[in-house]
Amino acid sequence: MYSEKALKNTVYNIFSMIITAVATFIVRTVFVKYLGEEILGVNATIVDTVTLLTMSEMGIQTAIIYKMYKPIIDGDIERQCVLFNLYKKAYRIVALIILAFGLVLLPFIPYIIKTEIAIQTVYTAYILQLLLVVITYLVSYYKIVLLSHQKQYIYTRFEVVVNVISSILKYISIVIFHSYMLYLLTGYISLFLNTVFIIYETKKSYSSIIDKSDVPKEDFFGMLTDLKKMVIITISGYVYGSTDNILISTFFGSTLVGLISNYKMITTMIKNLVVSYISSSVAPSWGSFLNSHPSKTTIQEKYSLFTFIEFALCSVFLLPTWLLIDDFVVLWIGNQYKISSLIIGLIIMDIFMTSLSEPNAVIIRNKGLFSQENKASLLAMVINIIASIGLALNVGVSGIFIGTIMADIIYMIIRSISVNNDCFSSNKYILAQYYLDYLFYLLYFVIAYLAINSIFENIFISVSITSFLIKGLISELIIITTVTIFWFKTGKIKQIFELLKNGIKK
Repeated sequence: MYSEKALKNTVYNIFSMIITAVATFIVRTVFVKYLGEEILGVNATIVDTVTLLTMSEMGIQTAIIYKMYKPIIDGDIERQCVLFNLYKKAYRIVALIILAFGLVLLPFIPYIIKTEIAIQTVYTAYILQLLLVVITYLVSYYKIVLLSHQKQYIYTRFEVVVNVISSILKYISIVIFHSYMLYLLTGYISLFLNTVFIIYETKKSYSSIIDKSDVPKEDFFGMLTDLKKMVIITISGYVYGSTDNILISTFFGSTLVGLISNYKMITTMIKNLVVSYISSSVAPSWGSFLNSHPSKTTIQEKYSLFTFIEFALCSVFLLPTWLLIDDFVVLWIGNQYKISSLIIGLIIMDIFMTSLSEPNAVIIRNKGLFSQENKASLLAMVINIIASIGLALNVGVSGIFIGTIMADIIYMIIRSISVNNDCFSSNKYILAQYYLDYLFYLLYFVIAYLAINSIFENIFISVSITSFLIKGLISELIIITTVTIFWFKTGKIKQIFELLKNGIKK
């Protein structure tokens, strides 16, 4: 049953990603054409600055949702109700904290966002984005009920419709009115529609969980204990996930942020597919699975398969993106919007390393292993900040991305050790096997890129739609064939086919 729900969530997430990707490309195209790269860079920096403020959330969802799985398995409605109300109170407090810090940050906006655009426009855009986030936290806590019950697909399918409506409104605001402010206001319409639907669905199916009962003091203080453990983890996650644009804007200007954001828009879609969407789809199933007290052997088998699936997804989706992204940008908006191939490679490797480490992150979140990650998170954060700034001053913008990858390596090593200690009783063989598999996956990914790219450089001289499609077909054929041949004997290919077969039947 859990696998069926996980597959259902995954299918809806992928469908949502495809529709959203098409809509996003259309909107981004007219954004660049009518509003320009300067405003695009300002918008990207504002989004990341506001994301900085959402660190106030400090992992509240993670600290609470992993506690929901056991009450759900036991059918304990009263306990689920307590946790829901705890989550609601916590998020209302968070909304006020975000608003307060957001207003305090206002005087520093000119130093964070270096642009020739009128500062009044930047301030207005920042305030609109800030208020949107604050309102989101005031109403989004209903999602935790659907998410913990593995019903994410319920609101995902509705979000697809809302995203299409929002994209149409954004298109109109840009093409007809040439207004960046109207573009920002469409976010409020999307938020309103999504909120009404989620509240309706939650109340319809889980009215007994969302009553008005009080939260016991021991639960509130228990949450605070977990939050203390989550603070450093959440901050470090932000540092290596969202500070790149802020640093680039500070050192090199918002125009470069705009150029890089075109590439990041594409790579983020792939990252959402191979990390965020898959992870959010299977996380509740892993939470239920781990709370059912499985054997170490069973956990190890699923853990190894999960890691391989992430590698396979990176090979099939991320590797062709690396090979074709330059051609796509040229065909999409023009040769003048290309960036350094080194920066592209570093962005891709960051996603690849994050993807392969995601099984560790899923287990850590669902088992509440927050203490074990604190030191690793702090170390990764410090290395990222120092390395990114130091390398940016010495080697340029690529140094910022190198600092991010250094943080990825720290996370991968210590997360894998934490999982091994908790799930496998510090079994050195299992840990060594994980590192060996990781090394083989990394070597294949890099060597496959170099080999296929070398073939393309010798065959294709100019960029065209025909050559783009042929390259895509050739790269996919080579990747799927070689991955199948190299890893067929491990039995993981067969396991994936069985999962797909069973899923299609259901």
